[in-house]
Formats: sequence, C-alpha cells, structure tokens
Amino acid sequence: MNRPASRYALPPLSVLAITAGLWAVQLALGFALPASPPPSPAPFAWPVLAVVFAVATSAVIHVHFKQESESFDLFDVPVVIGLMMFSPRDLWVAQMVGTFVAVALIRRQPPVKVVFNLGLLGMQTVITAHLFRLAVATPDPSDPSVWGPTFIAIMFGSLINIGFIVAVVSIIEGRLDDDSLLHVFTYGGVVTLTNTGLGLIAAVLISVEVALVLPLVIPVTALFLAYRAYGAERDQRARLELLYRSTRSVTELGERRDGIERLLREASEMFRARSVDFILLADGQGRPRRSSLTDDEVHEVLHPIDAASLAPVMDQRPVDPTLFHRDDDSAWGSYLTERSMTAAMVSRVGDEANDSGVLVIGDRRGDVASFGSEDLRMMGTIVNNLAIAIERERLSERVAELRRLEQSLSLAARSDALTGLLNRSGFEEFVDEHVEDRLAVAYIDLDDFKEVNDRHGHEAGDVVLANVGERIQAVVRDGDVVARLGGDEFAIVFCETEHPPKVMPRLLEQITSPITIGTEQSVVVGASIGLAVRRPSESTSQTLRNADMAMFTAKAMGKNTWQTFSDEMSPIDHRPTLDQALRDGVDNDAFDLHYQPILDLETGRTVGFESLLRWRSDQQGLLLPGEFLQDAQDTGAIIPIEQWAMRRAAEDLCMLEERFPHDLGGESPVFMSLNISAEHLRRRSAVEALLHTTEAVGLRPSRIMLEVSESELMMTSAESSRTLQVLRELGFRIAIDDFGSGDASLGVIKRNQVDAVKIARKVVSGLRGGERPYMMALIELARNLDLQLIAEGVETKAQKADLLAAGVTLGQGYLFARPVPIADLDPGRPTQPERRLPRGQTGS
Repeated sequence: MNRPASRYALPPLSVLAITAGLWAVQLALGFALPASPPPSPAPFAWPVLAVVFAVATSAVIHVHFKQESESFDLFDVPVVIGLMMFSPRDLWVAQMVGTFVAVALIRRQPPVKVVFNLGLLGMQTVITAHLFRLAVATPDPSDPSVWGPTFIAIMFGSLINIGFIVAVVSIIEGRLDDDSLLHVFTYGGVVTLTNTGLGLIAAVLISVEVALVLPLVIPVTALFLAYRAYGAERDQRARLELLYRSTRSVTELGERRDGIERLLREASEMFRARSVDFILLADGQGRPRRSSLTDDEVHEVLHPIDAASLAPVMDQRPVDPTLFHRDDDSAWGSYLTERSMTAAMVSRVGDEANDSGVLVIGDRRGDVASFGSEDLRMMGTIVNNLAIAIERERLSERVAELRRLEQSLSLAARSDALTGLLNRSGFEEFVDEHVEDRLAVAYIDLDDFKEVNDRHGHEAGDVVLANVGERIQAVVRDGDVVARLGGDEFAIVFCETEHPPKVMPRLLEQITSPITIGTEQSVVVGASIGLAVRRPSESTSQTLRNADMAMFTAKAMGKNTWQTFSDEMSPIDHRPTLDQALRDGVDNDAFDLHYQPILDLETGRTVGFESLLRWRSDQQGLLLPGEFLQDAQDTGAIIPIEQWAMRRAAEDLCMLEERFPHDLGGESPVFMSLNISAEHLRRRSAVEALLHTTEAVGLRPSRIMLEVSESELMMTSAESSRTLQVLRELGFRIAIDDFGSGDASLGVIKRNQVDAVKIARKVVSGLRGGERPYMMALIELARNLDLQLIAEGVETKAQKADLLAAGVTLGQGYLFARPVPIADLDPGRPTQPERRLPRGQTGS
C-alpha cells in the first residue's frame, strides 16, 4: 500500500472536517458490514490477522520525490487475506486493532496523524470489503474468477486513500504539484498490484495448509528489501543531484539577497525541511542578519537582529553539524522553541578565523520523523561550500576597497593639498614618464618667504602660496605642468624648450605683484628661478639637479631673477676625486654607524635599531647620508659602502645584546634595520653578501630588516624585485622607508611582498593638520595588507599619543633618542625629554 505522507502539526479546520468525515463514513459503512464468515474460513482467529496487519503496517519504506515524502508498506497483503478468509466485520476489526498498534505504539506518530490515518485506513478497508462482497458472493481464493474483482476492489480502495491524502496536502500547503501527483498515483498503483498478488498467493496457500505460507516469507522479505534498496538508491541519486546543484548555487552565493533566498529554498528542498534559518555575522562591527524560510515561504532576508539576544546560541554553535531538539536543556533548545521548530540540524559556517554565522535546518517533512547521519554529512558539505563562498565574496569586497583606497592614496600622494598642483612625487613621476622627451625644467624658490610666516602668520603664508600657484598656472601654456615641491618651492615642466626663456620675465612679474592677504593688507614676495633643458641621454635626476643649481645661482646673484643652467655651474670636475674619496673611506675607516632605537610606543621597550651612516670627510667634516649618498650612487661607490655597513651593523647588534642582555634579551629579540639601495639590489652579489654576513656573526636572517626607500621601490626593476623576494624567502624582513612621501601603489607593494612600512616624518608631523586623512588612509592600507607599521621622526608627546590612537605601536625619533654611536647607546636609559629639531634636520 502506497501512501504519500501527511505533513502538518496543527491542521486547519478543513483537515479536521475531512478527518471527521472519514470516521463518519467508516463507522456508517463498517457497522453495515455482514458478520457471516466465508465458505472457507481461515484456520485462525481475527487477532492473528490483527498481528499480521501490525507487522505489515510497521515495515515502512520511505521514498522521496522532490519535496514529497512517500511511505509504502505491505498493508494490502492482510486485506486480501481478510477478504478471502474472514467475515467483513472481523476484517475491519482486525485492521483497526493492528493498524492502531503499528501507527500509535510502534511508529509513535503524533495523535493528529493517528486519528487521521485510522479514519482513512478504516474507511478504505470497509469500502474495499463492500465492493468485494458486491462482486463476489462466496469468496474462494483458489477460484481464478475471484482474483479479478479482488484486484479491482483493492485498487479502488488504494486510489481513495491516495486521493484523500493528496487533498489534505494541497489544503495544508496551498499547492498541488502536477509532477508529484502523477508520480504518487503511478507508483502507488504499481505497489498496490504487487501487494495484491502477494496477498492472493498467501490466501491460496493458507486455504490448503497454513504451513505452506512459511516459504512465502522469503520472497516477501526479498521484495521488502528490494523496495528498500530501490528507495535508498533513488533517494541517494536525488541527494547527489541536489548536492551538485546546491554546490554550484552556493559557490555563486556571496552575500547578495537573491543568493540568500536561493540558499534557503535549495536547503529546504534538499533536506525536505519545513524551516531554514541562516544567520550571517557582520564582517566588522555591524549587527547580525537573519534570513529565514518556513513552509516554502521566505519571511525575511538579511534582517538585522539584536546580537545580545543571539549570544547564548552563538556561543554554543557546533563546529560540525549537530541535531538538536526543542526539549534539549540548552540554548538551542530554547531557540527551537522560539522559532516553532521541533528538531533541527545546526552548524557553524566557517572556522574561527573566518566565522561567517550559523545555518539551522529544521523539522523534516513527512513521516520521516527526524534527520539522520547522512543528512548531517550532507549539511557539512553544504556548510563548507557556503563558508568558502562567503569568504571569497568578502575577500573580493576587501580587494575592491583596497583598490579604491589605493586610488585615493595615489591621488593624494601626487597632489598638493594647499594648491591643488602636483606635489614633488607627482612632478618627478611626470618627468620620468617623459624621459625620452626634450623638456625644460624650471625651479622656483620664493625669496625671504619665511618673513611672511613670521610677520603675518602661517594662514597668511598659505594664502600667498595658493595665490602664487594660481599665477604660475596662468602664465604657462596648456601642456606645461606646474608643481609645488614643498614649502615655498615650485617647479614647471615646459614641453617646448624654446618657449621658457620668453616666459621667465612675465613669470617673475606675476609672482612679484602684490598679493592681498586680508581686507587691507597685501604682501610682495620675490622669486629666484633656475632653468635647465634636458640634454640627450641625460638622466631625470641630473636635469633636476641642474635646474636646482641654476636656481641657487640666481639667488647668489641677488635674488628676484632667473638663470639658465650652464656647464660652468656643474661640479663635474670634482667627480673623479669624490668617487675615489668615497671608496677610500671604506678602506680608511672613514665611515661610521649611528644607531637610533625603535621602541614599542605602549611599553617603551626597545624592539630594534636603525643603523644610520655617517662619513667623516677630510674636507667637509662629519656628513649625514643626505649629503653624500646621492653622489655615492652616481659614482657606484654605494656598493662597497653598504656592504661595509651591513657587516658592521650585524656585528654591533651582537655586541649590544652582550652588553645589555636584560634590556635586549627575552622571547622577542631585537632586530637591526639596514638601508639598502636599489642599485645594490640589482647586483647578484647582494643575496650572497647578506647571507655571508649573518652566518659569520651567527644571526638569523629574521633579525635583519632591509629598508628600501619608497621612491626607489617604485623604480625597482624586475630583477631587483626578484632579489627582494629571494631575500624574504630566506627570512630577511623587507620594509618600505619614508612611506607616504611618494606614491607607492598597491601593485608595487604586492609585487615586492614587503613586511613593514616606515611612515615618513612629514606624515607624522602633519597628524594634527592636513596630513591626518592621508595618514589614516596609509594606516588602513597597511593594516589591510597585514604590514607592520613603524613611525619615523616622532618628536613630541602629542605625536606619540596620536599614533597610539591611530593604532601605530612602533616608532622612533628625537622624542626618545637621537642617533648616536654604539659607544653612547644605552637601551635601558629613560627616553629623552621632548625637544624641537633645528630647521632642516630630521628625527632619523
């Protein structure tokens, strides 16, 4: 007997009316059944037939079609035996008693289902019995003429059974699936015919000898197992199809509204569940959002809910799918009660590192009371795919945000906030992009601009600078590029080399015209301008230095004038001497290293040192890096100088640890930060030299941080990038120096795979001014890329407090300690009091 399972807890009034009607018809027809036995009665009483009904109705096979849960058993077999060998009334009584034992005591169906099923099956039995007695007056199982009416009566009763259940399902769910309806009637008819045939065989054998029916147990059992195997195979095939489809859908899910709805519906179909809840945890500090489906209706999608009310269940989320019941003494038991679920599978979505939420699938449809181990296993697969899809979507969003942040940083890094012109980084980038062009470059320095700030204040000075920028732009042609290099310095790139000399007099006239700074005040500033035309094969840096040299020549001539660069201004004649002096300095021990501690801003503990090069020149005395490094790079002397500095810094780090074991020892040993040039990275010997240095002194490569300036990192070749990658794979740490002074794009940072960024002093000093938004954007970019942040040039306690508030915990600068020789270095000494730097010096 095939019966599509009824699916309801509290039935609507129409279902109650149908149930009452079934009982009324059953009782009316049942008491009208004749009590006279057939000519060949069974050799046993009706209680034995009741036991057969109980066994036949308890052995149930469940087959699923879409969301329909169908149950079939051997109910028709004892019905046929009863029709042939018992009075109709005894058949009815045996059927009611046996079926009650099966559905109420063995299968433990809910009371509503027990009443409905007893009413329906009893009505089916009495109608079948009446039809059979109308067609057959004297039943005899051995008479072939009786078999036809038997098949017809049993089939008619079965169709009535299926029809009523389909009606109840359509009333409860408000729909009628044509495919499911056709499947139920077709499959039910096949099962009914098979069971009727078995019943007739059993009746014939019993009429001859009861013992003859025992061998029939074997084919009946085999048939039952075949039913079960077919159901399992069909169910497994359907599950695999749904799993495949669901996996494809989930991988395209993300956090979109339509994707969430599809997830709910497919989870409901796959597990034949009445309810599905998906709680998505916010990616950040936002509120959790719940999406839910009940009885095929999506009630809410990404609806914000109170995180506090969810805390108990979220804290008890199982890592693997687990089955909970509403009567469980747990937070999930209370949740299921609140959500009107009886039983549900629950699983966390994602792991601890990527916690995305929780999926709840509740209340199995149909006679299958709950979920099994196979359901839990399938849910685990779906949850894993769901977690990957959500994390991929969130990663895509973060990458898009990084791209937007990169664009914002790129624009900010190339632009001057005060004038809207290009800044030094954007200016040099433009010149580099036009390296093949014959350009002219003008450097403009406002004369005695400091007096404007001192006399009228910095706000007035800003007004003057903005006005000068506008006046310069008004003079140049379209295609010429104007930039503010910083302070009171401006620059122009002329795309035509013949035009600039004609423009210079008018440019000076415009700049030196009075500038209004208040309602009744105006100021006049002068300007010294240097002009240089790029020569064939001349480097960008050389052209810029030539323009700078011409500008200083104009100042030396009395200011407020302009000069074009000539070879007489160039110090070319001393280059060979300078090259030799730099190289000899390594052999003659003319170089020295000073060290500036890098501190944990929260604890004050020294975590590292930066080594800073000094040159004791015979002609000029002690020189800082900015006074000779460019010449060392231009002459090629930078290689032996840096190799010497690396060896000395590594040796000094070991010496420092021996001198100060209490201050520099512990679980996190200090590191040494070394500056390395792009020119050095282009040499294949860089890796071997660094490895040889660390091995010689017994240091792990991770104790060395290699700093490459932002401007040089942007211009590194593919070979230099590969060298950095090899060094990083060997354990050396890579840092960007002066981060924020130029325009290090996200692509450059990713390509070189750096570990840390050192925030430029100019950005740190501008935290309470116009640099703050830029600074916060830099910090956010570094944090998203998981880069360590080190602030340079920390000079005041206010800057320290601002850095800590922004999440920067490492820093160096004059607030803590000046760079000093190793002999004067004491990491345990208290930090120095706050002091101002002389003009033109830096904190590192």
